Amino acid sequence: MTRSAHRVTAVAVAIAAFGVCYGGIIAGMIDTWSTSYLYSYAFAVPFIAAYIFWTKSQERRTLQAAPDYALGIPLTLVGVTMLFIGRLGATIGLQQVSLVVTLTGLLLVLFGRDVVRSHWFALAYLLLMVPIWSAPISQLQDPSRVLSTKIAFNILSLIGLPVLRQGTNIVLPSHTLAVLQECSGVNQLIALTAMVLPAAYLWLDTNARRVALLSLAVAISYLGNGARIALVGWLAVKGLGDGDLHASYHLLQGLGVSALGYLAIGGCFSLLSISKPAARQAPGDGGPTLPATASPSPRRRVWLDITVLCILLGTSVSRLSAMPVDVDLREDLRSLDRQIGDWTMEFRPSSTAVRFPGIDDDLVDVGAYPTPTGERRFTEVDDELVRGYRNSSGDRVLLYIGYYQHQEQGKELTGEASRALAAAAADLTHSIDSRPLDFNEVVREKDGTRRGVLFWYDVNGRIVPDIYRLKGYTLWDGLTRRRTNGAVVMIAWDGPAGAKSEAARERAIAFAQALMPVLRRHLPS
Repeated sequence: MTRSAHRVTAVAVAIAAFGVCYGGIIAGMIDTWSTSYLYSYAFAVPFIAAYIFWTKSQERRTLQAAPDYALGIPLTLVGVTMLFIGRLGATIGLQQVSLVVTLTGLLLVLFGRDVVRSHWFALAYLLLMVPIWSAPISQLQDPSRVLSTKIAFNILSLIGLPVLRQGTNIVLPSHTLAVLQECSGVNQLIALTAMVLPAAYLWLDTNARRVALLSLAVAISYLGNGARIALVGWLAVKGLGDGDLHASYHLLQGLGVSALGYLAIGGCFSLLSISKPAARQAPGDGGPTLPATASPSPRRRVWLDITVLCILLGTSVSRLSAMPVDVDLREDLRSLDRQIGDWTMEFRPSSTAVRFPGIDDDLVDVGAYPTPTGERRFTEVDDELVRGYRNSSGDRVLLYIGYYQHQEQGKELTGEASRALAAAAADLTHSIDSRPLDFNEVVREKDGTRRGVLFWYDVNGRIVPDIYRLKGYTLWDGLTRRRTNGAVVMIAWDGPAGAKSEAARERAIAFAQALMPVLRRHLPS
């Protein structure tokens, strides 16, 4: 077999092995792209990355492909180890990131260090398709809401409308515009940045021009979002709209403003593209490379190629067999004490108790997006309990316990419901048996009623308040004990706003303190 035919065969076999190893991960990412508008732009990322790779390959045809086993095999091992650990510890993000690491290792084995160095941007760009950006995106939401509100307020003031800004509300003579999280413009900003980045890299020749284009894109994105909000307000004042920023008929207005924004960015790109200075040759950065010496290229070793293939296939088999074990409850949740402290179980819980596991949008409106159903739930739970308790004073709490015997993709504690709670929660520390315990609470007041939810996670006897520690403990137990089980506990309370609601909150906390020791008989440790 000729060297060229050998290389083609090696590439084909590597692609097949990579597909077997990562097929499930890729399918999971595609499902996230299709169901989460945060990542809808990600469908374009692999195609753009492929175009960047092809473009740079055309520019650098003189690069010699030579296998780099010394770096490629260890990096491939790192990638598949991340995949295996992520599978065992039910950490989906780690598995998804490992795809890019393993792909880089394979390219080193197939084509060598010079080729990978010349295509570093395409590989790094692939990270934008991995759904690991929810946390930084959520951190941008509130500042972006405020900025968009200020921009819209200034635009309305400039055109002469009487307007008042109260936080993220814009008060007009006839309407009040509420700029919620989904109107922050962050989604458009992320998608726009994902499109502008490759254009700046490919067709602008200096870092200063690239930074300038990205900065202009960010500014235009925020200006466009503020202009859209101002347009809705202006139409409402003129009697041509109802001032609802989220109405479906405002979609065309948003698309029109976005189109103008893209045209403005295109104009900026054209200005930055003209009068290019003469291209400079840099080692490994384009143009023909002159061989300074006649050092021979490393030869491909068939046995090493077979080793890499076996690593990928072995990992795919191991990943399928590395299913965490199911961990049953110590005792059925239905046998939970009917008397907890001075609280007695309601024998006929109201319909509210049945609906309680649904975390409604009004409760978690800070840092969260509205959902089609108006609520989020912990899904694919193996065991759960919904129960109401009352004390002698007539106070009432609702208890929810959801237990997972194991976690995997699509069946995890750190899902949409947990992320929504985390974004809206405040820390709470109380002591039980002279031992400080941290858990969380969400409190909201609306229409004269104050209500809240206390919640925490239980991971094999550990009381865990936040999803990051939850992921860490789950990963540790998965690696050391092959266990990814865990539970979420929520306690809901409500009362009229004022001193009475604060008393109801304190009594709910007292119920939580009485409940924790009782749960030890039911939840594994």
